[in-house]
Amino acid sequence: MKHTPGYPQRSRQQKGPPVNASAKGGGKLRIIAGKYKSRRLSFNAVEGLRPTADAIRETLFNWLAQDIHQAKCLDVFAGSGALGFEALSRGAAHCTFLEKRDKAVQSLQQNAVLLECRQQLTLIHTDSLKWLNQPQTAFDLIFLDPPFGMGFIEQAIDCIEQNALLLPDGMLYLEMGRQEKVSLSEHWQPIKSKTAGQVTFGLFVYSPSP
Repeated sequence: MKHTPGYPQRSRQQKGPPVNASAKGGGKLRIIAGKYKSRRLSFNAVEGLRPTADAIRETLFNWLAQDIHQAKCLDVFAGSGALGFEALSRGAAHCTFLEKRDKAVQSLQQNAVLLECRQQLTLIHTDSLKWLNQPQTAFDLIFLDPPFGMGFIEQAIDCIEQNALLLPDGMLYLEMGRQEKVSLSEHWQPIKSKTAGQVTFGLFVYSPSP
């Protein structure tokens, strides 16, 4: 296994207060670009729910500008669905959302109806790690943004490798706490990475053994 420390490049910390999804009444997020540009989505209050910040999503999808069109995506630990809905807005063909918490699933269902994109997504009410730990069809792009500090990232990556859940040269997006460390096998090559405040995020390409 190859040890990947926190990525060294640092961006300016996002201005404004963080989204507090566990506050009474839940929270809101904004689709940044694409066919749903500026649409605002609401989500229920769920302890630990932490949508990917606008500035990070904007950077990520700038990285993906040449690759998102018609991509088949998987949003693991989907939470608010910020990553999956942004991908659909920017031209992804389909996104599968995995989410365990009842209230978060309810919000995802409501927002799919609001955006009229139910034909382009599959919402699975499940434990993400259990779902990953079985053969599935492969994806072009996987978003992996689990609760921080729980050790879920390496478990999920092992499942993705063992069950061939990414197509050859498919991409994996990782988001984690700045102090977290992750070990990746030689099959993962970093493309881009940044640190913003207390969050480290990066994009990796998957090259399985021949």
